[in-house]
Amino acid sequence: MKESLFIPIFYVLWFFLILIFLTLLDLFLTLGLNFPINSNDIFQYVTSQVPHSAISVFVLATILSLFLCFLRILKKPGLKILSILLPFITSYLVFTFGFLTLNTYTREENKQIRAGLSSQIAPRRFNSRGEKAFYYNSISDNTMVNNILCDRQDKAQKIRYYPRAQVSFGSNAIAVLLTGEKNTNISFPRNANHSFILKSDYLSSFLSESFGYITNKLRALSGGNFNEYLLFCFAIIIFISSCGVFMRFTHWPLFNFLFALLVIFSFLFLLGFYEKEAMKELTKLTDDMVLLKNLPIIAMIIFGAIFFIIDFVFTPREFWQKDLESE
Repeated sequence: MKESLFIPIFYVLWFFLILIFLTLLDLFLTLGLNFPINSNDIFQYVTSQVPHSAISVFVLATILSLFLCFLRILKKPGLKILSILLPFITSYLVFTFGFLTLNTYTREENKQIRAGLSSQIAPRRFNSRGEKAFYYNSISDNTMVNNILCDRQDKAQKIRYYPRAQVSFGSNAIAVLLTGEKNTNISFPRNANHSFILKSDYLSSFLSESFGYITNKLRALSGGNFNEYLLFCFAIIIFISSCGVFMRFTHWPLFNFLFALLVIFSFLFLLGFYEKEAMKELTKLTDDMVLLKNLPIIAMIIFGAIFFIIDFVFTPREFWQKDLESE
């Protein structure tokens, strides 16, 4: 039993260590790609970027921390019911209120973005529009900071840097005015489907799609109905925690570990695909938007419950008695 009681401490320590490591890694990559060479405001840039980087890796840090807990439970199972419930309860509390806390630091900066910009022109990535691609780092008071424009038709200079740009929101389009050596105006129609100008590898695209849906959904819900946010967090954690059943899938721990991660990443990828593509097709079959909207939550809870039942009922009793026998 005592081994089970150490699970919350073990999880919290590993979670913060992993979150710090992944945040620094994301911050390093973002800084190397986006920070202007001739700028002296590196400290201000880094401090403002930390919450964004932490949020972007928050889901991944949660998954890895839980699986480290599962590995420890494999070695020291402890009491069966506690070894199943404690990782779930601990990760749910840390995930729910940790993400909410981080998101408050970015909420003020992103007011204009949440009003309609981020779904049209995503920050910190290239958004294509015809022969042009536009990048911006952040926005405040309708002013975009650290902008890059790639224009294939510009024979003199295909890539230009603009420290500032003004954005205006029309009823049908979002206009961006870039002022500098060569003034340029770009118009993005609302609800346009923008894509990266720089193609990434399949693994990066897969991970981006897998975590992007969950992160964006959490951002949206955290600023709206709090009960919906709690329910969505509950669905995510119950599904991820229940995938611990795959850690005892075969006699090969490494295979089990990778297979369990593949199950989670694939499921999260399918949720993103559902939101973007499948949901539109299902509207042709039913007009119950409440059901369609909540279908991902229902799916995560159902699969999570099934996996938990399988783990609790069908895992051999001898496995959970290893620790007791050693004592």
